Amino acid sequence: LHLPGFWGSLIMGLAGVALLGSIISGLAAHSRIWRDLFRLRLRGSDRKREADLHYRTGVWGIPVFAVIALTGAYLSFAPMLGSLVEPVFRDQASQSGSAPTPAEDSPERIAVPPVAEIIRQVERDNAPAKVSFVMLTSPGTPGQLLHVDTDVPRQMASGESYQFDAQGQPHGAVGYANGAVGLQIGVAMFPLHFGNFAGPPMRWIYFAIGLALCFLVATGMR
Repeated sequence: LHLPGFWGSLIMGLAGVALLGSIISGLAAHSRIWRDLFRLRLRGSDRKREADLHYRTGVWGIPVFAVIALTGAYLSFAPMLGSLVEPVFRDQASQSGSAPTPAEDSPERIAVPPVAEIIRQVERDNAPAKVSFVMLTSPGTPGQLLHVDTDVPRQMASGESYQFDAQGQPHGAVGYANGAVGLQIGVAMFPLHFGNFAGPPMRWIYFAIGLALCFLVATGMR
C-alpha cells in the first residue's frame, strides 16, 4: 500500500489475483465443501474444532472474499493498464453525453464561469446529492472546462461528474451512475472493495469479514 506507485500496485494486484485463485482452487480441492456446509464440531480435539471453524468461515465468506479479491486486483492493475482502458471509458463517456474534448489553450482571456452558482444549481437539480469535488481546467481561456463531481446516494457508483463549457453551459452527466454499463461497473469497484456503500451497517459487515479473513489465514497456517 505504501510502496512507490508501480510496485505497490503490482504487489497488491498480484495479492488480489492470488486470493481469487485460492478461492477457486479451494472450491475445487475440498470435495465435501457443500456437504459439510453446516457441520461444526465444537466438541472434541482443538484441531477438529479449528478445522471446522476454518472451513465454515472460508465457505460462508466466499462471496465477499471474492468481491474484495477481484476489485482489489482491478483497482491495482487499472492504473497500470490505463493506456488500454482509458479509450474504452472515454468512448463510453462520450456516448453518455459528457463534454467534448476541450480546445487547445489560447492567449485570449475570458471570464471564468460562475462556479459558486453552478455548484448550487447542481445540488438543487440532483438533491439529495452533494458536491464533493470541483475542477476548472485551462481557466480563463476559451478552452476552459468546469467539472463538478457529486456523491450518488443510494447507488453503487462512487460518484457522478457534471461538465460545463467555457460559458458555463451544461453538457450533462458523464454517466458514472446511469450511463454505459462498462462505465458504471468501473466506478463501482472502489465502493465494492472498501464497503463504502449502503451506510454504516455495510462498513460493520466488511469489518467482520476482514476479521474473518484474518482468522482464516491464521487457522490455515496452524
